[in-house]
Amino acid sequence: MRGPTTYNNFCRFDPKARGILSTKEEPLKVRCKEVGKLWATIDPETKRLNTRTQPTSRLFAATSPC
Repeated sequence: MRGPTTYNNFCRFDPKARGILSTKEEPLKVRCKEVGKLWATIDPETKRLNTRTQPTSRLFAATSPC
């Protein structure tokens, strides 16, 4: 993955996508195609970066010393 694109964030933080990518029973090419099919089911409005929840913001809020 290169850079923080919406698709890359989806692959990294979506539980279903992570589950598909983390299984090692199938070749990587097949797993990537499955994640692509899952990505295609998401509506365009949800795909927009400003409407997706940013998991890192919750992480920083939870670990912030202030």
